[in-house]
Amino acid sequence: MKTSFGVCLQYFIPMRSECSEKAEMVSQVLFGETFTILDTSRSGSYSWIRMDFDGYEGWIDSRTITYLDDPAYSRYTLSETFVLKKDIRIVSRTPGLSVLKAGAGSSIVPEKGILQYGPDSYDLPGDIFTVPGADQRTALRTNCLHFLSVPYLWGGRSDTGIDCSGLVQNLFKQEGIALPRDAAQQANEGVIIGSLQDARPGDLAFFESTSGMIVHTGILLENQQIIHASGRVRIDRIDEQGIISEETGLYSHKLRLLKNVIG
Repeated sequence: MKTSFGVCLQYFIPMRSECSEKAEMVSQVLFGETFTILDTSRSGSYSWIRMDFDGYEGWIDSRTITYLDDPAYSRYTLSETFVLKKDIRIVSRTPGLSVLKAGAGSSIVPEKGILQYGPDSYDLPGDIFTVPGADQRTALRTNCLHFLSVPYLWGGRSDTGIDCSGLVQNLFKQEGIALPRDAAQQANEGVIIGSLQDARPGDLAFFESTSGMIVHTGILLENQQIIHASGRVRIDRIDEQGIISEETGLYSHKLRLLKNVIG
């Protein structure tokens, strides 16, 4: 099969472990994210892709793909990308095309305020783009509130449903920091922090299972609080032992290590 490329022009595309809509969702492709198509199922109804943003691989429904030729793919991957901090509606400039919707964490490559995908063009609302390099820790605190109470969803990366590492990845993407997809992979990034007393808001905390594997993550806030996705996106207390549920007063996750990935 000749290598080809695609982009997501939906709110998100489910990425699955097998060629079936009933298979486990392992991640999501967000609006504007590009990918390489590495293989197709025998029927052609599913495509095995590799994400450009985080290198994650999985199966997506071939009908959800907007295909890019080599020049278009090169233009999008080499151009400056802006990341949304809020939901937007993107209005078609071509009669008959539906309005597109993109959410926080989506990737946008504008050309003079216009979004161009092949022959189709769309008008973008003003003042929607992230400009990395400001006070990232403050921005993380502000942006994370957008996800509060979003339900937990294994494999989710969007505000319709999200998992713990998807929440961390989305929020740091908004600040121009690319992190891997899974918690155990994210734990390999950045610099180790010796104790919770030395940590700052915006640092990451990682938690382990009874077998010692890293299985959970969250973002530290002020006053020994943490935002994380567990049942839903929530804010709980944290100490040197782990997360203390605001509802039960009991420890829900055992702390393994702290990391600074901002610098």
